[in-house]
Amino acid sequence: MNNSWMQARQTKYAAYTAIYVLIVVAVVGGVNFLANRYNKSYDTTSSKKFTLSDQTEKIARNLKQPVTITYWDQPTQFQGAHDLLDRYKNLSSKIDVQYMDTDKKRTQAIAAGVKTRGTIFINVGSKQQEAKSLTEEEITGAMVRAMKGGERTICFVLGSGEHAITDAEIDSDIVAGQAAWNVAILPLGVDSPGQLVPFLSGATPPKGTDFAFINNAAYTADVTKASSTAGQAGCTDWNAAETALFKNVDLVPFVDSAVSDYAKGATFSLSQGSIMPASIRMLG
Repeated sequence: MNNSWMQARQTKYAAYTAIYVLIVVAVVGGVNFLANRYNKSYDTTSSKKFTLSDQTEKIARNLKQPVTITYWDQPTQFQGAHDLLDRYKNLSSKIDVQYMDTDKKRTQAIAAGVKTRGTIFINVGSKQQEAKSLTEEEITGAMVRAMKGGERTICFVLGSGEHAITDAEIDSDIVAGQAAWNVAILPLGVDSPGQLVPFLSGATPPKGTDFAFINNAAYTADVTKASSTAGQAGCTDWNAAETALFKNVDLVPFVDSAVSDYAKGATFSLSQGSIMPASIRMLG
C-alpha cells in the first residue's frame, strides 16, 4: 500500500518536473525567437547618445525598396561599426547590413571600388552611393542620394549680390566625390522671393520647374500666406517659408555675404542691394 502510494507520488512529481522543464524551454525558445525577429534596443542615456534622429527614422519607415549597407574593413574593426549600423538595421526589415573582410575578399573589394579600409557603400536597387565616414549624417545622406537616383540639378541664385560660383569651386566643392551627379548650372536672377516659388514647389519636370522635386508642406503653406499679404507685412511669412526649406534641408545656403554702403552728408535708397542714383539727396 505504502509502496504504491510512494510510486504514485514519485510519478506525480516526475510529471510536474517534466512539465516545468517544458515550460522553461518554451519560454526561453520564445524569447530567443522574438529577440531574433524583433531586435530592439533602448537608449537610456539622457542625451539619447545612441538614438538615430527622427529624420533618419522617418526615411527608414518610408522605404519602398530594400537598402543594403556594406561595410568594408578588417574584422577587428567590425565591432565599432556595429554600434551605428545595427541601429539602421533595427529601424526597418528593408535594411540589410553586410560586413566584408577587405583582406580575405580582396578581389571583390577591388571590383566593388573599395580604395581604403572603412569604406561604406549604400545600395538601393541599381543605385550606389558612398558614405564618406561612419556617421549618421553621412550614411543617411548617402541613402537619400541612392534612393533619389537619376540626375541632380544644382541651382545658383544670382543677381542680388551673391558670390559668383567659379568652375574651380564647382569641381572642388560639388563634383568631387559625387561622380553619380550630373550638374547643371542654372543662374536664377530674382528680385523677390515670390519669383523662386515655381522652382521650389509645384509641378516637377517635365511639366514644371521644381527641379529638386521639393515637396515641403510648411513652405507651401507659408508662401500661400505671404502671397496674400501685400508689402512688408508679408515679410514674416516669406522668412518662415525660407526657414522651412532650410529646416528640411531642401535648400542649403553655402554663401552669405554682407555688403555695406556708406554716405557722408547724403541719404539714398537701395534697390536689389544697390544704391538708386536718383534717390541720392545731399544734406546741408
